[in-house]
Amino acid sequence: MLRFLMNRLGQSIILLLIVTIITFFLINLAPGGPSSTMRMDATAEERQAMVEKLGLDEPVMVRYIEWIGNAFQGDLGTSFNSGEPVTQRILERLPYTIELTIFTILISVILGIFLGVLSAIKRGKRKTT
Repeated sequence: MLRFLMNRLGQSIILLLIVTIITFFLINLAPGGPSSTMRMDATAEERQAMVEKLGLDEPVMVRYIEWIGNAFQGDLGTSFNSGEPVTQRILERLPYTIELTIFTILISVILGIFLGVLSAIKRGKRKTT
């Protein structure tokens, strides 16, 4: 059992790494890249300063390694829109996410039990119209 769990944990880590790589590179290699989310009314000097501040002038691979290293330390960066730390924004919305998740699971379980019982009762019977 322990071997099975360790195998699944290893697979989950590899999958998470692959998903982060694909997501990071798709965002960074898209036309405009992450700089396309900057203010459009900014001057060229302000944009260049923002690019340097965010490290967008570095190669994508270097930025990914820095980003993943910071993420392991709990630093997910700063929001472009509000300027707040992303971790803080996530924590602000976490209670609502948990509430929605619990509500969804409850509905799914109740509906699943009802449909399962209904299927068991009607087992082997054919519905005619």
